[in-house]
Amino acid sequence: MGDLVTLLHDAYECYSTFAAAHPHYNAMLTGEVTYMLGDGISQLIKDRRLDPKKLVYTAKLAPLLGLGVEALIDSGEWVGRHLSDRAFDMAALGPNLWGNIFNAWFFTNNTVGEKTGYRWYEPFRHYWESVKAVDPLHGPGLFWESVKRSVRDHYVKNIPRFDYEKSVLGTAVAWNVFQTLNYSYVPPMLRTSVSLTASLVWTVLLSLWSLGGRRTVTGEQAVSASILNAPLPELRGRAAASARAFGKRVRAFGERLRRPAA
Repeated sequence: MGDLVTLLHDAYECYSTFAAAHPHYNAMLTGEVTYMLGDGISQLIKDRRLDPKKLVYTAKLAPLLGLGVEALIDSGEWVGRHLSDRAFDMAALGPNLWGNIFNAWFFTNNTVGEKTGYRWYEPFRHYWESVKAVDPLHGPGLFWESVKRSVRDHYVKNIPRFDYEKSVLGTAVAWNVFQTLNYSYVPPMLRTSVSLTASLVWTVLLSLWSLGGRRTVTGEQAVSASILNAPLPELRGRAAASARAFGKRVRAFGERLRRPAA
């Protein structure tokens, strides 16, 4: 037992030293482990199997997500230096405020992956397209209109609203408590690692919500595209069939009303 305690203590000391000396690499490596585990567990829960393409997609984006979590923790440190050093204020105005944007980014990445066959470079192309869609050359009115249109088309339409609302609620409640404790008791060089490790359960939840939500979003868009791209005769045929079906229901309902009561 003593050897095990010594081993764990040495592992902790080694990890702490690495985290203090290389915070960015530490965030990337811890993010890789956390997000890979979270994605794999969510797939097993939702689909009862692992999709290698999704795992590779997550593996290639996970270091960026780890750096994103590090940036969220640093935002709380900034609040502590410049606004308020109360742990709750650091949590609420730092990672838990900007964490909602992080969650939106997470959902968007996964929806784009679902649409494009989980090719890891597609999110970067998607975000570059959102930048190119902005028009800065024709006055402030058109500029802000193009910004709103780009945000709507490249972000809002790729985020499942109901699932995102659940993530906002979780951030406002559970993560406020956790990050308050994190800023209160955890050494600064380990706060990112502790957040990433503790977020394993949160990552599983986000992945589950995102897995269902992204399929809903892509399914709805596929149906809309099939309607918009259908030739006119086909649309007329669909409309006629719907009208006939509706007429049958109306006639059947009218006949039930005319029947004498028993």
